[in-house]
Amino acid sequence: MDTLTRLEEWISRNKGKLVVACVGTELRCDDVAGLLVCNYIKQYCNGIVGTIECPGGLELCSHKLFEHNVENLLVVDGVLAGLKPGQLYFTCNVENLEADVEPITTHSLPLSTVAKYIKAVHEGIKDICLLGIQVGCLELGAKPLREVVESAKIVALKICSAIRSLSEYS
Repeated sequence: MDTLTRLEEWISRNKGKLVVACVGTELRCDDVAGLLVCNYIKQYCNGIVGTIECPGGLELCSHKLFEHNVENLLVVDGVLAGLKPGQLYFTCNVENLEADVEPITTHSLPLSTVAKYIKAVHEGIKDICLLGIQVGCLELGAKPLREVVESAKIVALKICSAIRSLSEYS
């Protein structure tokens, strides 16, 4: 089963309030991937899904979760996972990420530690998943690769489509 289908099934199974936390920075080429997804969601979803922009790391914006009635948190970030640039990685086992997968923006604290903290502090959160977009370039000041930008667009469209298909949002 491909990554986008697994993401769509997760959204459909977990019909509770979904918030997408988009992690990244515009300074380092493809590290902007998560932030691009947030921008596209705002453009394509017409407000049917909450987003939180987290430049610099999820740990720096976890307090914003209190502003949303979050049950399911999808963290979108650029990753180093040994894939081709723009390829996607999806897991809901963020507390035990595979050793060869590293979100690149949440570097101050490992994502697993931040996820455990968030679940402890935000008791209403049932699930935290990571949708990673494989980066190809991390040069300062460089523009993101076309493959990464296209993947960010596709991810946003899939999230919007999956949420629109839920009867409670129709």
